[in-house]
Formats: sequence, structure tokens, C-alpha cells
Amino acid sequence: MSIDIQYMSQEKLDALEDELKKIKKEIIPALARRIDDARQMGDLSENAEYHAAREEMAWAQSRVKELDATINNAE
Repeated sequence: MSIDIQYMSQEKLDALEDELKKIKKEIIPALARRIDDARQMGDLSENAEYHAAREEMAWAQSRVKELDATINNAE
């Protein structure tokens, strides 16, 4: 398995690290609260807020993985 090293400036690396921190510390907890609130509203099959929050959570978790990989392979 080859590792794909990405060259970037320190400023770009710092920006990616800041984005990662924000997603982990602010966005994911907020989405978890939205999912929990929507879950408490009842029927999930017709709950648009629940489904929207779940989709956003999936995006956020995917972005975390992407950022982790990019940061870990940066030079």
C-alpha cells in the first residue's frame, strides 16, 4: 500500500486542522443534538428534520476522515 503524500503550505495545513477541530467540537455535537431532538418528536419515517440531520452527520463524519487522511499525509 503506497501512501499518497500531499505537499502544502503551513497556512493550508493550519486551515485544515482548524476545520477538523470545528467539525469535531462544534458541528458533530450540534448535529447529534438535532438528531436526538428530532428522534424525540416521534415517527422517524416521516420526520424530515431527523433525516436531514442524519445526512449532515454522515457528511461531517466523512469530512473528518478525509481531513484526518489529508493532515496525516501532509508534508
